[in-house]
Amino acid sequence: MGRIVAQRAAAKLTPYTLELGGKNPVFVTASADLSLAAKQCVWARNLNCGQQCISPEYVLCHRSVLDEFTNQLRRWTKEMLPDPFAQGAMGRLVGGGSAVSNSGRDAMGRVAALLGKIGTRGETLVCGGGFNAAQRAVEPTVAGDRVRVRVPLKISLWCMFTCMYPLSPCPPVLYM
Repeated sequence: MGRIVAQRAAAKLTPYTLELGGKNPVFVTASADLSLAAKQCVWARNLNCGQQCISPEYVLCHRSVLDEFTNQLRRWTKEMLPDPFAQGAMGRLVGGGSAVSNSGRDAMGRVAALLGKIGTRGETLVCGGGFNAAQRAVEPTVAGDRVRVRVPLKISLWCMFTCMYPLSPCPPVLYM
């Protein structure tokens, strides 16, 4: 798709920018400042309800600091959004009504189905998980998987949902 856009823009000498998006992983090493890493992760994921291409969708955390990082994620989530359902506390999901996904569900239905699956494949709920469909509001949610990495790469989550996975040992490239 990017090549098509580039060719058509070039033919008319039209400036363009391609936002290619991505899964935007966060790597947390054993030597990281865990409080700062958690704070930045919570802020970035919950900015605009997680509905932006630069929002980190998953965290790969060194196993030796996973418990402390998890505690810091809980702490910063509660500190930044103590009541996510309060009026004005955060934005709301977009994409309702006529804007439905390929599955036929609007954004709120898709997110509610995703939240309903937590725990069905070995994941654990770290924090959040609640939602109010009428308000189109979703609690900042973190789910962890201590067994194996099952990053949902086939879909973009587009909500305040972060996946967290243990990483042990960290690949050497992270220490360069």
